[in-house]
Amino acid sequence: MEIDIRKGGICGHATWREVRIKEGGTTINFDVSEGNELNSFREAILSAVFGDMSTDEVIKYLNESGYSEEIIERYEEEKSEAA
Repeated sequence: MEIDIRKGGICGHATWREVRIKEGGTTINFDVSEGNELNSFREAILSAVFGDMSTDEVIKYLNESGYSEEIIERYEEEKSEAA
């Protein structure tokens, strides 16, 4: 699945983002407003992606993907403090 979020237009006081989701030969296009709606959409995507993973699996993914060492170090510190 491929998800693309691009800057959309402005209508009144709202700014919109164009979202395109592609999978196989199917494409879905829709708009979300910036702010709470866009944040809720991003949270739903993150929950779907990481929801079935253990924390260790998420950290492994972040590490392999080159995310900040600070995030990983903070998690490892909290994990050792909890033990």
